[in-house]
Amino acid sequence: MTSLIEKLLLQSENLALHSWIPQNPRGALFYIHGIQSHGGWLFETGPALAAHGIATYILDRRGCGLSEGRRGHVDTYRTWIDDYTSAINTVRNRHQDLPFTVLGQSMGGSILSGVLSLGQATYDSVVFCAPAINQGANLSEEKIRALNKEQVQLAKNPDYGLNSYVVPFKDEWYTTDPGFLSFMKKDRLMAREITVQGHLARADLQKFYMTNRSRWTARPTVFIQPRRDAIINLEIAKRTLQEFMSGDLLCLEVPVDDHYIEFSTYRHRYLKFLSEFVVANGF
Repeated sequence: MTSLIEKLLLQSENLALHSWIPQNPRGALFYIHGIQSHGGWLFETGPALAAHGIATYILDRRGCGLSEGRRGHVDTYRTWIDDYTSAINTVRNRHQDLPFTVLGQSMGGSILSGVLSLGQATYDSVVFCAPAINQGANLSEEKIRALNKEQVQLAKNPDYGLNSYVVPFKDEWYTTDPGFLSFMKKDRLMAREITVQGHLARADLQKFYMTNRSRWTARPTVFIQPRRDAIINLEIAKRTLQEFMSGDLLCLEVPVDDHYIEFSTYRHRYLKFLSEFVVANGF
């Protein structure tokens, strides 16, 4: 099954919404991707979930994938939150009678936290997969000083925020599968760089949801993680979510060391679990 790609006009720019829709869906899932990925990374995930009866959607983040916008850039973290709140509610309205789950993977987990903290999205259940939540709590003093220096430079010169630098993650941290590594190497849409403004927006996003987490609406929530992760501090992410959820959080550890579980040997069982979770937690 190939994806349907449509354009959503959000805040004056067209953003690409990918979808895989089975004939008689049992539920719907909205996927929020990570810092370097985009909707094209669901080339197996989307059809597999559709085969399990789950209508699956993913929005290419502004400046990513097939969406408009300067590559790797955003003016403010609120743009991400508003984009995704609007897109989630659009999809929710299409499937009002079906169980509806929102999933945040890696940086998508941080954006999802911002969406939930704004409190204007409608959904039935939530999935966080290796989420980049509260990762600022793990920053060294050197990185904190560097972040503060970037903020000072930006305050002096707004154009400084358009400067870019390479995202410092190795492809092998996402997956050890040769086939998926080959896909990533050839992927011209993979975000290899991010602007200074985009980097600072990630820090501001964290401040927002850490301050406004009391707005979260109680919904069934699962935290899914690989056994080890070279990108995310999983203990900080899990502990933060447990505090958000007052301890009422289902946790699942997958026996792989790949950050992107969709590109791991466990992917088929993972997607089967997701489809069952979506259907089981509708209201």
